[in-house]
Amino acid sequence: MNNCHLLEISFDYNGQKQVITPVILQDENETILVDCGYPDFVTFLKDAAFSKGVNLDSITKIIITHHDMDHIGSLAALKREYPQIEIISYEFEAPYIEGVEKSLRLQQAESTLDELPGEEKENARQFIHFLKSIEPAKVDRTVSDNEELPWCGGIKILHTPGHMPGHISLYLPASKTLIAGDAVVIETGKLEIANPQFTFDMEAALSSVQLLLDYDIKNLICYHGGLFQGNVKEALIELVHSYRSKSSSVKEKAMQIRQLDNHKQAPLDLLLLADPSQQLVEEYIKRGKCFAAYSGENVVGVYVLLPTRPDTIELVNVAVAVDHQGKGIGKQLVNHAVRQAQLLGFKTIEVGTGNSSVAQLALYQKCGFRITGVDKDFFIRHYTEEIFENGMQVVDMIRLSQDL
Repeated sequence: MNNCHLLEISFDYNGQKQVITPVILQDENETILVDCGYPDFVTFLKDAAFSKGVNLDSITKIIITHHDMDHIGSLAALKREYPQIEIISYEFEAPYIEGVEKSLRLQQAESTLDELPGEEKENARQFIHFLKSIEPAKVDRTVSDNEELPWCGGIKILHTPGHMPGHISLYLPASKTLIAGDAVVIETGKLEIANPQFTFDMEAALSSVQLLLDYDIKNLICYHGGLFQGNVKEALIELVHSYRSKSSSVKEKAMQIRQLDNHKQAPLDLLLLADPSQQLVEEYIKRGKCFAAYSGENVVGVYVLLPTRPDTIELVNVAVAVDHQGKGIGKQLVNHAVRQAQLLGFKTIEVGTGNSSVAQLALYQKCGFRITGVDKDFFIRHYTEEIFENGMQVVDMIRLSQDL
């Protein structure tokens, strides 16, 4: 790891000692910083870089793994001080980093505020105020999953959602090094999921850890914990196993997914969770194929496939009962739909979702779909009432497809 410098920064935060580990990558032409700490961390970064023989004014690029406050807090300040820096992020993270969309962490904090007991609300309000104070910064370049960047011996972008929907990790094949970001952290010498109580999608987080097993990783660098000491592959397997074994998720073998004989049997209440237009739902369930997921006698999920063109079928609706969400059922339904489309002889399966549906976009891509386009103003043209999700109006349809 000659071209890879770990910047171990120790500091006090809310009366507790913390350590973060941004990373600097170098070659003859580029000096790249990966993540940049909390607000007012420029001096910390300068000192840590100098200790590694690097002047911070030589930085050419900053790659952001996700938009949590301890990863982007000093981004705007760095850009002001060093305007030559090119800021790079995953494509779906850019609106949050730039402040165009409200931070997902802020949305999460605001949505749970009323549920907290009185003594905790004041701390939560202070945290919300802090999140609102994070200064946005313009993203100069966006990257996508599996994109390979040519600098520092090669950097492969890995979309590792879960902790946040747009989270990425970086794989450096030349040194077999993984910069994990918050995909995993080190606690008492073991790999763990970062802040599981605040993880947006635990099933996606575990799938991301599983994805890392596809790579030959000799050096694993965690933002919280630094360089992992031990057998990386064994530690990743142990992490997945520990969560899977204690998980209360509905397992696929315990859940039956079967096609409904009559569209009148379709669970309209579930379908309306994903599509608020009852008129549209009733129209496409008559023409499509509706599949329901059962846990015992209870319907816990549903999806609808609708042939749209020769050789093409669309997944027009997928929904999971509210009290069963976050258990991996959505992913099972999507994968089941893909298999059904194959069995039915179609060559392409398509799906569309709203511009605000960050978690759904991550799910579909984890299931093999790729973005093919944007149908602008779709939800304005086809829906009489405005739809809001994640604190923003749903306006455009993001189209994705998968070759079968």
